[in-house]
Amino acid sequence: MTLIPNRPRNFLPILHARSGRYFWKGQGALSIKTFRNGRAVYEAGHGHFAVGEGSYLLLNRGQEYSITIEAEAPVESFCIFFPEQMAEEVYRSLVTSEEKLLDDPISLKPGPIDSGRILCDSLRRNFGFFVETVSI
Repeated sequence: MTLIPNRPRNFLPILHARSGRYFWKGQGALSIKTFRNGRAVYEAGHGHFAVGEGSYLLLNRGQEYSITIEAEAPVESFCIFFPEQMAEEVYRSLVTSEEKLLDDPISLKPGPIDSGRILCDSLRRNFGFFVETVSI
């Protein structure tokens, strides 16, 4: 059974890597990022964010951002990228009655949602995480 039928074949939901130097700029998926043994500096929205051990950064789908790592020793990254429409599917399951979900299990509620804010609030409420959220 395929849960996410439109998922690209090259979609890798978890990035775990090490690097002393790294730069990337572009748009990304809804994602949460953390680092160990150093930090990464993100430029997103109207700010700069240093993300290191014990902190997390949540970026919305389509968010334009850059990441820079400049360290003498390798910095370990751990990033989770969420498939497109996953946040919308979770949101729909939270706000739709069980009866409607059983009658129509796959359609999504039209209109954009702030998927990063929903995930951030959920992480804070359920796991006690402090997550910095960057919105477009």
